[in-house]
Amino acid sequence: MLQNIPQDLFSKIFIADELESRPIERADFLKEKIAIQDLAARMVIDPDAVLPRFVQLAMQMTGGESAGLSIHDEAGKSFRWLHMCGELAAFEGATTPRNYSPCGVTPDTLRPTLARHPEWAYSWVSDANIELPEVLLVPLSIGGTE
Repeated sequence: MLQNIPQDLFSKIFIADELESRPIERADFLKEKIAIQDLAARMVIDPDAVLPRFVQLAMQMTGGESAGLSIHDEAGKSFRWLHMCGELAAFEGATTPRNYSPCGVTPDTLRPTLARHPEWAYSWVSDANIELPEVLLVPLSIGGTE
């Protein structure tokens, strides 16, 4: 059992299998091309702006209400939340233990993770008075590492 969450609660929260049965919207290749060009231009002009813009574009292109990056610390024991926007902006710069965050499930599975109401299991989310009907977490890696 992952993350010391009772199995019945874990299976109510982590619902990644539902991703396979959800309809996929038609791709907007022009919008994707413009986003890639935007990121490429920022890499040349202002490399520090690439990740914040990546997060903004991800939120816009998916219709999300919040977005951000959670980065492993070097020991892999916690995550630092960076470039947060939307309702999750309240967590900018915060850290969470790897084993007490929905983000910690994603590197265990190395696939997209869909979580329903993670505040049911993680008190730090509910303590911030934030309700998250769904959270999609996608693993990104550099050079084959998490």
